[in-house]
Amino acid sequence: MSRISIILISITALFTASMPAIANIPGATATTGIGGRAAVFDEAFVAIADDASAIYWNPAGLASLRDRYSSTLSHNILFSGLFSLTGIQRDFLSLVHSGRRLGIGMSLDRLGTNRVIETDDDGKILSDEGSYSELRASFSLSAGFTSIGSIGLTGNYFHIGSVTSSNGASVDIGLLSRPFVLFRRPQSETDLRLRLGTTLRNLYHSLDISPQYSLAVALQWRSRQGLLSSVGGSSFTFALAYTSSIAPYRTPKLALGIEW
Repeated sequence: MSRISIILISITALFTASMPAIANIPGATATTGIGGRAAVFDEAFVAIADDASAIYWNPAGLASLRDRYSSTLSHNILFSGLFSLTGIQRDFLSLVHSGRRLGIGMSLDRLGTNRVIETDDDGKILSDEGSYSELRASFSLSAGFTSIGSIGLTGNYFHIGSVTSSNGASVDIGLLSRPFVLFRRPQSETDLRLRLGTTLRNLYHSLDISPQYSLAVALQWRSRQGLLSSVGGSSFTFALAYTSSIAPYRTPKLALGIEW
């Protein structure tokens, strides 16, 4: 798959992943993912978690990143100019330090819009010029165990700004197995690896946010030789996840991601 194709898929996935932000207020930043590449996989990235966006998807991955220091920065504007909307802005910044068996990271996530319809408890419209914003600050720790995998913990602080402001907190826990080699061919440096991951989000929360869990599996094929030529290397990743909320009224979903 060409680089352009990957970028186009990422843009589409970011658009669809941000759509629930309208319906899940408050707590949209707690239920919608971040990161361009991660958005292609959606919840299936729980079993990959190999960049700085792992703070959200699976903090267990922070202990085994390739780079000692890494970061993620994104800025998205949705629906700007549509039906006179000023747009929904989403900004995310994360900084991560990854050692051999210990990872640490922090992030800031902001979502906001200046065009919100405000109503009272009876549904009467008070204003169509209201504003809404969410700010989430997260701090993550991850510890790796060579023979098993790694475990990660993230603490989140929320500030909700609307007609009335509110604050809250939540805790996320993630587990990520070490890669299991299913097949290896030393002559061509080819192997097939399996990795498992799970994340439990919003286990403790002081806002009206439903806890949710994701179970994911990833298969990665890597070779020193390319698929279409003998020059250069190639890799193929297939990931699948099942996600559900502990709340009975939420519908479970399946996520599938492919990267070449």
